[in-house]
Amino acid sequence: MKKSLLLLFGLELAYWVPARWLLHGYHGGAISREIIWTVFRLISAAVVYCLFRQMIHPRAAARRARFPAVFVLLGLVAAAAPALVMHAALAFPLNYLLGATSLAVAVREELVYRAVLQPLLTARCGLATSLIISNVIFTLYHFGAESFTPLNLIQIFAMGTILGLIYHQTRSLLLVIALHAIYDAGFCFAPLLHSPLSPACFIGILLVVLAVLAVKCFTSPTGPKTVK
Repeated sequence: MKKSLLLLFGLELAYWVPARWLLHGYHGGAISREIIWTVFRLISAAVVYCLFRQMIHPRAAARRARFPAVFVLLGLVAAAAPALVMHAALAFPLNYLLGATSLAVAVREELVYRAVLQPLLTARCGLATSLIISNVIFTLYHFGAESFTPLNLIQIFAMGTILGLIYHQTRSLLLVIALHAIYDAGFCFAPLLHSPLSPACFIGILLVVLAVLAVKCFTSPTGPKTVK
């Protein structure tokens, strides 16, 4: 397990360094940069999948995906929050390009942080601790891509934990990828409301969803036995 964690961190570092150079050192234009970055994301995701596919697709029947309605609905509420609150106002065609490449972002990050890192940590120290550690790392991973304001730190950590709870309870990688992609794409087309909600409402929505999902996950009589 320790070797798997070291391998995963090595792969993330090998991705993070050139990705941040591409973000801050590339001068070929936002559209070409995003296309190059997306290819790089997909290559990185493919490498992670090939190296950890037995963990991502375990043979145990107990890990068959299940979809409690409350987890899906609350996940959709959280995923829709950026489009109701934020003021990105990106111009065409960049907003559509970033919206489309949100899927590649979601695939890579959910493979790494929900499908591989979280289960590795859960087996070692239990669900609660693994959610905290994996999402602290997930938040720090965004350094250089997002400004580390209190709002951004809270929303990245909260949404990562929401996705972690949903993945742990449903065992569906496709579901958390879809929710993550919707969430990120919402920033590209915001605001959808004529009078967007305040940032405080945005954080409030995420924290309420997180609290309800945590209670449901940790108190469910049929919840995973790995919870500590």
